[in-house]
Parts: sequence; structure tokens; C-alpha cells
Amino acid sequence: MNDFYEVLNQKFGITPPTKYDQDWQWTCGNPSQTEGYISFYHDYADSMSDDQKSVVINMIIQGYEDILRKNTSVDTADIWDKIENILVSDKHIHAETIRYWASLSTTIVDSWTVSAFMRKLVKELDLEWNEIQTDDDIEYLNNIYDYFEDSMIVSMNYISGNSVDKDLVGNMLQDNNLSILFQRLDENPFSIELFFAHTKQIKFHFNNPSDGYLSDIMKAKVCRNDKSVFWTMWDEFDPNNEEHKLLQDVIFVEAEGLKWRFVLD
Repeated sequence: MNDFYEVLNQKFGITPPTKYDQDWQWTCGNPSQTEGYISFYHDYADSMSDDQKSVVINMIIQGYEDILRKNTSVDTADIWDKIENILVSDKHIHAETIRYWASLSTTIVDSWTVSAFMRKLVKELDLEWNEIQTDDDIEYLNNIYDYFEDSMIVSMNYISGNSVDKDLVGNMLQDNNLSILFQRLDENPFSIELFFAHTKQIKFHFNNPSDGYLSDIMKAKVCRNDKSVFWTMWDEFDPNNEEHKLLQDVIFVEAEGLKWRFVLD
């Protein structure tokens, strides 16, 4: 849709964004026109690009958020049904938008009013997990959890995928999946879970109470090379240095893949 912003201007009097309008899709709308934006989405769904659909759905959600906060006499349940229908129908486009408005890194008290609706969708559409695929994904995880500062490991769950059935036949799937739950001295976010797929190495040192050592993590990071993804407490760990992976006193996990999620109350 080449004239996307022109049509929005003609229909709703919305001034097109300039190069300085980074938050345009959240500030350009008018809550009273929210249902008009919903109709616009449906009317032009076949001609809009995915990016344009993302702009419009954020206009819609921002308008709905404003309506909820103003406690108007509008039928908010009916509007939400229409919004939810769009989000579910185009979930492949709006997955990140749903996660954004769910505000998963904050407590529900500190999030948006619409976050409660979005968190329900996150669970229903199985959007809880964030896949590590790029360096930007890694940077986001490290930053959102402050490089695991003042955190600690609460639990670990390893599932090999191997088993022996009732006929005493061994099944060697060798999934080697490892899940680690972290909590930290901060509420936003408080707890996250890392899921390592097809784990290659696990190196940890566990302390007993009698050892007198603290178990809190001062700093850790996620990093990767072209074959593996790592979690390590050694700041100088280089995933491209093969000798680093051979050191026995270095705490790290190496796996083929990693995904993570915020653990909500």
C-alpha cells in the first residue's frame, strides 16, 4: 500500500510521521477513533504490508489502552473481542506486538492496563519463549537481565530424552535439554528461565552450606559462535576460543540452541 500514510491522513486527519517521530504509531492516534482504525485494518488488510499492519494494530491497542484508563462508557469488551480477533488471525505478524504490550518484564501492577489481556494471549498462543537467533537477541537478553547481576540459580531440570520402556528396550533420543530457572534482587524482571536445546557441555561447581561460599551470581552472560550458544559466569569467556571450552574451572553451559522466557507470577 504505497499511499498508506496519505489514506490515514484522509480518513482520520492523522499527520504523517517525520524522520524524528520514533513513537509515531503510539502517539498519532485518537482513542475515540479506535473502532475506525479496526475497520481500516479489515478494509485494507489485503493491500497493507506486514509493517503497515503493525503500525495500525499498535494505533488500535494504544487507543484501547487510553479508553481503559479513562473508564469511559464505551463497550470495552466488544472492542477487545475485535482486537483479539485481529491479533489471533495475524499472530505470525503480531507476535512481538503481543509480547510488547504484555509487558512481561514488569510486574502486572507496573504494566499497562491492557497487559492483563495480552498476557492471556501470550499463554494461549504459546508466545512465552524468545528464541536466540541473532547477536541482537543475545544483547537484548543480557541487557534485560542486567548480565545476571545479583541473580541466583533456583532450579535446573535436565532431560536426556533417553529411556527404557516396559519391554526393557532402550530408546536413545539424546535430546539433552536443560532448563535453568533464575531469580534476582530486582522485580523488573524478577525471574527468567533459560532452555538449552541439545546441550553439549554442562560445567558447574555446587557449594554446600558448610563451604561458606555465596551462591549469588555477580555477573554472567550469554554468547555464541557459529555452532553453539553459551551461558557463562566468566566475563572473559570467548566462544571462539577452543581452549576456553576445555578449562575445567570455568562455569558454562554449551548447547546447540537457546530460548528463554520471563516467568510470571
